[in-house]
Amino acid sequence: MESLSNYLTHLVDQKKETLSSRDIIVMVSDIDLYASYIKAVFDNAPYKFQYTIADESYAASDSISNALHNILSLTEQEFTAEAVVRLLDFTSVRSRHNILNTSQVRDVVDAANIRFGIEGDHADDSVYVSWKYGLKRIMYGICISGGEEYGRGEDSFFPMDSTESSDVFNVIRFVHFAESLIQSLEERKQPKK
Repeated sequence: MESLSNYLTHLVDQKKETLSSRDIIVMVSDIDLYASYIKAVFDNAPYKFQYTIADESYAASDSISNALHNILSLTEQEFTAEAVVRLLDFTSVRSRHNILNTSQVRDVVDAANIRFGIEGDHADDSVYVSWKYGLKRIMYGICISGGEEYGRGEDSFFPMDSTESSDVFNVIRFVHFAESLIQSLEERKQPKK
């Protein structure tokens, strides 16, 4: 999608013409697979193109009911970095948590090396790519400057030094969102009374 956006920008710059959404058609075999990526790239591109997505199914639409469905469908096994960050594609989720910059969130999650799993395990080192470990690194990185190791033994970690930015509150709001999702999943495991 980024390559397509760059190519279209190049065409506009090269031809010095205004392109409209009627001038461009991009066809794919399954639009629902690409719809969120199209929105993510073209809504955040420096050069804004008017676009429409034809034949997008109802399940892929940006509605509160679909956001809720995706949140409730999330399981511990599917709690990956991409699945959680993809929830920010829903306007209702972003506005409810006041998360304004999703590309910053993606960069921070990637820099914290969060991949999958809520806690992970020290035996197979999956703890180092887990959500709780990564979120702790992010929050300590905001509060503590420097890249020195914090803690001792198995509980030691290196706070992220790159989380200092002009919009640190955006990151803090995302951490709260991710922790709320984790708490929700942990509450689901409790026996019903």
